[in-house]
Amino acid sequence: LFRNDLEINSLLLNIIWDSIILYDPSGRLRELFERVKNAVRDKLERYRTRDGKYGWKPRTKEFKAIEV
Repeated sequence: LFRNDLEINSLLLNIIWDSIILYDPSGRLRELFERVKNAVRDKLERYRTRDGKYGWKPRTKEFKAIEV
């Protein structure tokens, strides 16, 4: 269902962070969302801009790609 090389951009990360899954009989979407949230929880910080949009920034200066 999901590709192994799926790249999570900031828009998809916002969708994952704010979403509520209504129907997922296989549990694969829930599993993907949990993996993404656990991977970024300690590494990225969410911020809100003046115009109400959200963005993500690294918590530390030394930032590498996050494997999910």
